[in-house]
Amino acid sequence: GGCPNTTYGESVGCVAISGCASVYTILTTAILAIVSAFIAPFTTFLATIPNCVMGGVCITLYGFIAVSGLKMIQKVDLEDNRNLFVVCAILIAGVGGLALKFGKITLTEVACALVLGIILNVVVRIGDKKQKAQTQEETCEKEVATEENVAVTEDKKDEE
Repeated sequence: GGCPNTTYGESVGCVAISGCASVYTILTTAILAIVSAFIAPFTTFLATIPNCVMGGVCITLYGFIAVSGLKMIQKVDLEDNRNLFVVCAILIAGVGGLALKFGKITLTEVACALVLGIILNVVVRIGDKKQKAQTQEETCEKEVATEENVAVTEDKKDEE
């Protein structure tokens, strides 16, 4: 068991497919699933569903989960190469099968993608802060130079 308030991707996919996000509908469905698990004829009926049908349902469900993830990525500015680099590294690590094994401990593809994403995001943001500080210094220098030029120009006008 786990926390009853955990949100799973499958739930998000089912809500996206059906369009029904009612708590009462989900609660009723959960209760029916629990009760029907103890009814042998019903579980036998579910076992007769062909694998290709279940595969089609899973493809649709996981497709909706992937699309909801892509919708979240839409909010990220991928025109910025730093963001693009982090997103690409996460996707390649997660989908590409990057798994690390340290003795008896194994980091799965998703865990590796998560750790890689966090580390890259921190590293990229450190570089971003340094670049912003340098840009602010240059801007201040330009403003000071512009103010000096304006003062010199005004002095020349006063002399004439």
